[in-house]
Amino acid sequence: MSEFLQNDPHKQALLKDIIRRQIKEVRRLYTERQWRNLYAALKALGGMIKNMAFMEERILFPNALKRLSDRDWVAIRRGEAEIGYASSWRD
Repeated sequence: MSEFLQNDPHKQALLKDIIRRQIKEVRRLYTERQWRNLYAALKALGGMIKNMAFMEERILFPNALKRLSDRDWVAIRRGEAEIGYASSWRD
């Protein structure tokens, strides 16, 4: 899957949407005590997160280091409080 997603930011954003849906599915399965399905859903979620982390560490961040100026990084840092850290998983 990572080869499919590597060079396309839109596909990378799609993966994040899929992960959010999978988290909701995991919560549902847990609430409904569907343990076998929960195990499979958690395993799939782990693979998705592994792919996302790979892309962010090996592709997104190195490209950002090449393309963004010091001024850009300062602006990003200033905006972190407004966005929050890893807050989207709570949706």
